[in-house]
Formats: sequence, C-alpha cells, structure tokens
Amino acid sequence: MRFGRPTISGGKTVTLGGKTGLIIEQPPELKALQRWQRREFLDVERQMAKAWRRGLSGVDFDQIYKTFQQWFVALEKPKTLPQAKSISKQFIDAPDQEGAFTFGLSLLGVPQHIQESALSRWRAAGKPAIKEFAPYFRHVFSVDLFFYLAIAADLISRARPSNKVDLAYLYYLPFCMVFTSSDKLHTRTAPLFLKSDQTFVEGAELKTDLGKLDSHYSSFPEEVRNRGILEFAHYPPQDTSFLVTRLWDKYLPAWRKHQAQPLKEMSKEAHSKMVTELNRLREEGVPVSPNTPVNSDDTDQIMIQRMVYFQKGKWKRFTPEFEKAYRENVTNKQK
Repeated sequence: MRFGRPTISGGKTVTLGGKTGLIIEQPPELKALQRWQRREFLDVERQMAKAWRRGLSGVDFDQIYKTFQQWFVALEKPKTLPQAKSISKQFIDAPDQEGAFTFGLSLLGVPQHIQESALSRWRAAGKPAIKEFAPYFRHVFSVDLFFYLAIAADLISRARPSNKVDLAYLYYLPFCMVFTSSDKLHTRTAPLFLKSDQTFVEGAELKTDLGKLDSHYSSFPEEVRNRGILEFAHYPPQDTSFLVTRLWDKYLPAWRKHQAQPLKEMSKEAHSKMVTELNRLREEGVPVSPNTPVNSDDTDQIMIQRMVYFQKGKWKRFTPEFEKAYRENVTNKQK
C-alpha cells in the first residue's frame, strides 16, 4: 500500500480476454455516508461512535501529565507546539528504532499479539526505519506522542477530554491535499503535520468562498443553471480571487488547459462499446484468487460504482436529457 492512498474495501479482481480488471462496487463506507447525509443512522453505528468517543476521551490526563513530564528531566521542556512536535519526531526517528517501535505500539494500545507479529515482521525485514516500514503507523504515533508531550508541557489543556477526540482528526492528514477546519486546536496543530504540498484552510475562509461561488453561479441565467453544474461549473471560475480557484491552480494545474482545449467528446458508438466491455467485465470476468496480489496500477481496467443524487440542495447536477435517459433506462430494466 502506498502511503497517502486510502485502502478501499470491496474490490474484486477479475480477468477476461487476457485483460485484468478491478471492480469496486459501491463500498459499505460510501453507502453509510449517504445514509448519514440523510441523517439515517443504524443503532450499531451510534453505539460504535459512542464507544469510539469514550475510548478517545476516557484518557487519564492527570496520569499522562505526570508520566510525560518525566521526559523533561533529560530534555528541555518545550515552550511552543513546534518544539513539542520536534521532540516527538526526534524520538521516533532516533537510532533506537526498536525501542521507538515498541513504545509506539504500546502507546497506541495495539493488542499484545499484534505487537509481537508487527515486531517479528519488522525484524525479518531487516529492521528498516519506521518511516519506511510503517509510514502511517509513524504518522499516528507522532500525532499522539506530540499531543501527550504538549499536554505535559501545558501547551494544550488537559482539562478538556474532547481535545483527544479533536486531535484524532489529524490521523486523516496523509490522505488529503487540503485540510479544513474551524476548530481552534486544529488551527494550531494541523499545519505542524502537513507536508510542503498540503494546505490548511480555515473553515470560515472556505465557507466565505463557497458563499461567493454560490452567488457567482446563481447569477447565471436560469436556462444555463438548469443544464446542471457538471455542464456549466465543470471547472471553477478563472478569477483567482476565489480561494477554490487558487486551490485548483495549485493541485490541478492542468485544468485551465483542459478548459481552453476540451477533449473531443466520445462518440455514441465508442461510448456504447466501452459500456459493453465494462458490463462484460463485471458479468463474465473470472475472479482472480485472493492469494494472487494484484496492484491497481497494473490493471487494464478499473470500474468504480458510485451512486449520486440528481440534485444537491438547489443545484441540479446533470442535464435534463441525461436525467430523462437514465430514468427511462431504469424503467425499462424493471419491466
């Protein structure tokens, strides 16, 4: 697994006609997210969320405070959050990688039998640097170690158990280009863990810019707006006074070229052929043994199923022609 690339469950690898394909049907995580958007929650999800929050907030901060203050007997007590981050990094990347690895597994509450398995694999691999062997573990470890050191140095309040829950959101940082939040603790801490190619955006700034975008597109004629946002807002406005435009320029710089020179629209015949091939792959493909590892980068075709609403709030997503054709197709299949 590449660091920074989330693992998606539900993928199935198949072969057909000498080609390999990866089929990812709508994953349970996405189905759950769509239910949550409708404010539909399963009881088990509520219980899991409560248990998760209890686990994160049920930390004995007084004991943590006393334990990590002992670090400052040999080390200078950090006076700023960047200094606390530096101390955590120095410890994790110190020459004694086995000691750091073992401590990190314990700090994160990894079950003993899994700790032993992880350490065995690490030793068998030749004891490489943690950042090479387990980069995501290292990230989560660094977030927690930093947090406890900052608590002990009185840089983060230990009087608010919810701080641990808030810091847990930083676990997601490796999987995003832009991290946005209105939380004051995130504003102080998230930039410390971002790489040079990542951006932190304060929630209020993003909210203001989205309001500007809404006003901008709302000024379009009704006949244009009825064509759907994928038709008239496929790209952001060219005006760099928009924050979203500047972020597109930074992370998707080719968009201006693509907007100026749109790709030639696929012919109906080519589109029909592609759909037929994908349907054959899904219906006739021979499953590859789970014991045969297949890298998604090496597959000939990837099919990802997504379900989206025709309308989000006041905004239509698709053209009237597409929506009509889709509904007719569904009706015909049901007959």
